[in-house]
Amino acid sequence: MDTIGQYVPNMPVASPVPTIRELRVTDVVALADLAELLGSSETQRDWRLLFRRSPVVVIGAEEDGRIVGYAAGTVRSAFGLGTAGWVEAFGVDNAWRGRGLGRSLASALFERLRGLGAARVYSVVPLHDLVLAPFFHDLGFREEPLVCIGRTT
Repeated sequence: MDTIGQYVPNMPVASPVPTIRELRVTDVVALADLAELLGSSETQRDWRLLFRRSPVVVIGAEEDGRIVGYAAGTVRSAFGLGTAGWVEAFGVDNAWRGRGLGRSLASALFERLRGLGAARVYSVVPLHDLVLAPFFHDLGFREEPLVCIGRTT
């Protein structure tokens, strides 16, 4: 079964709209459950570590007491990019895709990152991700002259 879902561009926000709110460490279990449902790798431990960063923004969309989307970002200065926001985690429940919720979460996240001094926003997206990359492109993201490199510790 494909847990990633399909990407649907430029959709208006559906009504009723879930409430977007600041998330807390007490939301870690729900965040990890949704991430797992979406095929993402964020675990409870990952979320706890993210909440310890400063500055950090973690917001979620909630409907009937259930988290149906999340967006998390940090602000830092690195590699000569100036003070920039970094999207660390992003996901929307498959039932809410194509209804504008992702766009609403992204807009709320970018506004908060801008309030923390970020002039630009960056993210790292897996090459095989056929949902997140087109979504970010629709939001105005473009490839940057950067290379993601890594190794085991």
